[in-house]
Amino acid sequence: MINFIKSNKAFTLVEIAIAVTLLGLGLTTIVSLQNSATEAVLNEKNRLQAALYGDYLLTMIKVSKSIPNIGEERLDISNELERTGFFALENNPNKLRENLANWQYVRRVSPVPFPIPELQNSLIKLEINLSWGDRDDQNINLIYFTEPTGNQNTQNSSQRGE
Repeated sequence: MINFIKSNKAFTLVEIAIAVTLLGLGLTTIVSLQNSATEAVLNEKNRLQAALYGDYLLTMIKVSKSIPNIGEERLDISNELERTGFFALENNPNKLRENLANWQYVRRVSPVPFPIPELQNSLIKLEINLSWGDRDDQNINLIYFTEPTGNQNTQNSSQRGE
């Protein structure tokens, strides 16, 4: 009988507490990694959507052959997409409008400076910045270079002598 009691081994309360603590730390790490992965996937989804919207807006500007005036404009992306017909392509435009409610859209148009006087004002830089959050990695810039179309003012006031 004495041999039977000595050979019967059990876990102590301290061993169980340590095992539960290690299990808790492991599960906490796994859950936090899952949250980080989910956030990264959502950020990349927004980046891909922003690239699509920006490319669409640039294409509409190219197709219209009407480059906006020199300067910077902060625009409502939903209004711009609707104005250019993007929502007509969507199955659920109201949901898209809701998703874009916090997005920012900035369009910058500027002449490209050249050191050669004959080439001054021969190229326009059109930049579209779309952002969907406050962090630095929650925005995308698209840049397009084109010739002036004649409808925009390509000189700033110092070049005109004002």
